Amino acid sequence: MNPATNWLRLHDRYYEKFPLYEMGWSDVDIQDCVGVGAQGGGPIALRYKDKKTKSAKENTLRMFSNNGQLLVTVEWEEGRIVDMVWTNNEELVVLTEHGHGFVLTMYGRLLYTFDVGKVVEDELIEKCYMWDDGLAILTMGLKLFVIPHFSSSPEILPYPLTQDDLDEPAMSMTVMPPSISQTKWPEVYLATQDGNVLVVTPDRCYDGSITCGPFKRMSLAKSGQLLALFSVKGKMIVMTSNLQKILSEFDADTPLPPLSVNWCGSDSVVLQWSSTLMNVGPYGDWMRFDFDSDVVLVPESDSIRIVSNSTCELLWKVPDPVVSVFQYGSTSVAATLYDTFELFEKNDITADETFRSIKDDLSSAVDTCIEAALNMFNPIIQKRLMKAAKMGKALCEFYEHDNFMQACDDLRLLNAVRHPSIAMPITHKQFEQSNAAILIERVARRRHHFEAVKMLEARTVKGKVKDPALLGVMDKILLEWAVSKMGSPYLDEEKCAQDIIANLLVYAAADGGKTKRANSTSVSFADVAMKAAELRKKIVAKELLRRETSSANRVPVLLKMGLISEALREAERAEDSDLLYRVLFRIFDENKQDVDVLIPALADAPIAKRLLTSYLIDNKRADEARKIFDNDIVRDPIATGMCFIQHGIDHSSALKGGRINQVQAMQAAEACFADAGKEGMTLSKLADECIRLLDKQSKIETKEPSLVNRLEGRSLRDTIRIATLYRLDAVAKTLKSEFKLSDKRFMCIQLDALAHADRWDDFAKMGNEKKPAAGWRAFAEICIKYEQRQRAVEYIHRVHDASDKVRLFVQIDQYIEAAKAAIDAKNLDLLSLARTRCRDPVSAKKIDAMAAEHGYSA
Repeated sequence: MNPATNWLRLHDRYYEKFPLYEMGWSDVDIQDCVGVGAQGGGPIALRYKDKKTKSAKENTLRMFSNNGQLLVTVEWEEGRIVDMVWTNNEELVVLTEHGHGFVLTMYGRLLYTFDVGKVVEDELIEKCYMWDDGLAILTMGLKLFVIPHFSSSPEILPYPLTQDDLDEPAMSMTVMPPSISQTKWPEVYLATQDGNVLVVTPDRCYDGSITCGPFKRMSLAKSGQLLALFSVKGKMIVMTSNLQKILSEFDADTPLPPLSVNWCGSDSVVLQWSSTLMNVGPYGDWMRFDFDSDVVLVPESDSIRIVSNSTCELLWKVPDPVVSVFQYGSTSVAATLYDTFELFEKNDITADETFRSIKDDLSSAVDTCIEAALNMFNPIIQKRLMKAAKMGKALCEFYEHDNFMQACDDLRLLNAVRHPSIAMPITHKQFEQSNAAILIERVARRRHHFEAVKMLEARTVKGKVKDPALLGVMDKILLEWAVSKMGSPYLDEEKCAQDIIANLLVYAAADGGKTKRANSTSVSFADVAMKAAELRKKIVAKELLRRETSSANRVPVLLKMGLISEALREAERAEDSDLLYRVLFRIFDENKQDVDVLIPALADAPIAKRLLTSYLIDNKRADEARKIFDNDIVRDPIATGMCFIQHGIDHSSALKGGRINQVQAMQAAEACFADAGKEGMTLSKLADECIRLLDKQSKIETKEPSLVNRLEGRSLRDTIRIATLYRLDAVAKTLKSEFKLSDKRFMCIQLDALAHADRWDDFAKMGNEKKPAAGWRAFAEICIKYEQRQRAVEYIHRVHDASDKVRLFVQIDQYIEAAKAAIDAKNLDLLSLARTRCRDPVSAKKIDAMAAEHGYSA
């Protein structure tokens, strides 16, 4: 039978409504329910309509497949439901009247919650619109709030809606999602009671200057380009989404507003009155459908699903390739090819003549037949179209056979997921909008894991995938299988763990994942253990962790299970500072930064103790660190001493507590280091020197009023530097003598101080010595540091070491002088260095000439 028999004409296009599945439920009456369906052939969620009193049965939320098979029944005790929506990942989002949001899997497992209660705590929800990734709320106080993306801690945006814009409750509301909005932000459409339409974005609110309202219902097309509005006068208007142009009007001849307005693709609008549907085309043509019961409509990108008490049906605009082949009287090359195939099957001699008439357009005819087959739901017609295409491509001189093979693979996959056992009636256009990997993952989420594996294997050649997007699919199938297995209420956890381990070993890639096999997996035992921990299956998680060899994978799972001590020991064994910090911060976060809880955990964790000491001291929390390491359980004299040192050398602490506290802290540190025995001997000497320096600084400040509060907490180097700057040479020499500073180091400090103060005369006086302790190189380097190149040249000439002299000349771009020094030293390597670093062509030629004169090749 020709498929066109069931087509319905709507002006110049054809529509078709056909059954997909018989509904298997027996105790469902949609008249008593409110339902929402997931896009892409996804599941259906039903809840009972609000009543003053409800039975226990009516306080439930039920989810079904498209053939009426019950997936789960959820006992609902979280308050009155305002709205529900399915996300693109087939997760159900439920919003209650008090602003509490719940995100569930299609099998009723709670993934996370979110709360917009602060928004509606004083004002209840007046209107709410939810789309697949967010929601908009209009409160009874006429305040507008938007959540652009669902998450456990969603961003709640207040939109600029004032009383001047809206002073009465809106009649209807819809939202353009950010995925199709030009602004990339949700745009909220509000139909006002005075007949206008407001469009609200995050930064402004403007009206569309429409006067033909008010509008009881609004609906945006999936493309975001068209807006359908149904007025209180019974007229439906279709206009551009920017509210600038009215494209069509339709008088429904009834003041009763429809229950819903939905788009069927982007070509027609479906109006629903209880059990009656009206499909309205762009030119005012319409068709009516009556049902025995109320229905649930599920708009798709190219069609609309109709779920009644008895059937699940699909209404769509017949795809163009199908029309091209099967339209009555069609003379297209594709229709001719299909007719030729039918004649050929009947051994009709006219088949040859018919075929010759389209020989020049045969490639196009084959493509159209393949497209028509992909857009058909009937497998018998699919096969006939593909046979016609096969015959055509066999006689086509140049044709890309991969297109035909890809179409065969896609048809097998589409027919498999449409089978009543899976009941996912996805169209080819919807399939093109995603891909095979996503579709197979969706099958796995429905707990058809064996079928998902077989679908994956069917799209391989000799075990290797054709599409790189399929490489990670097996991982997701295994994780979904493990989660569903662990979700059983009567679970033997030990047996479950053994089954999971066995399957992971079967599908593990033998070569570590280097071979791109479709049915191999890189899922680790820790990945599944994390899922078990999330489901609170501790026995399963522990069994899986025993098989896991990577500490980096084990630690996050142990933290998820709340086994903090075990996680710390594991991180300690791995000697991984990142893992140790992760565990320590987790303890901090859970205990509000209270360090007391760390004391028992640090008893056998020396690396963690060192890291914690460093972290606390770096963050000015030395008191807390000392509190930990003074404890008898984790006593650590060196760590405690370092905490005291922090107070001793921290200038800000000194300003708060004075030098006496500094000295006391250093004395306490010295005592701690002394308790540590040999390990603390060097640190004890350093602490003693700090105490002596603090004492000396105090005496100097007392004796020299100009240095009051200038030496406090400074290092020995800075103290000598300050004394030199203030021309207190005797003080500087006293410090040098008392702390046994070498002549070279002392002179370098003084030279740097003089250069910093621009006291070059005093600097030169120190260079008058025949052989200064700092060496001529130090003089030259300090001049270079303070950009005194001419002075530097004078001192570089006095440098004795040829290597130092050449490198210093190169630093100040004196390449010819550097070359002369290298030649005098008869060092070809240094000469080559000077020539290589020289970028000036004139100087380079001179260096080459000098080198040639002395028999070198620079």
